[in-house]
Amino acid sequence: MRKLRASKWFLAISCFVLLLTTCSFANHVVGPAPPATSLSLGTTFRSYRAPFSVNAAAWSPDGKRIASVGDDVRIWQASQACSAP
Repeated sequence: MRKLRASKWFLAISCFVLLLTTCSFANHVVGPAPPATSLSLGTTFRSYRAPFSVNAAAWSPDGKRIASVGDDVRIWQASQACSAP
């Protein structure tokens, strides 16, 4: 059981790294997050929830999509918080 969990973790991270490297983020491994919070006030404007565990997430350079890695890799539309086509 533990070995299976470790292999799922390795697969998820491998897919995430592959996704990041194929998008070629012009000198950035992970693009900067678009302004979703006011750092001086700490006010959250939008939050995202998923019905599964998320181990890592990254914004696309244009701020329109979010890649999440958990038990699988998913691409989300940031403006609608739903899976991208």
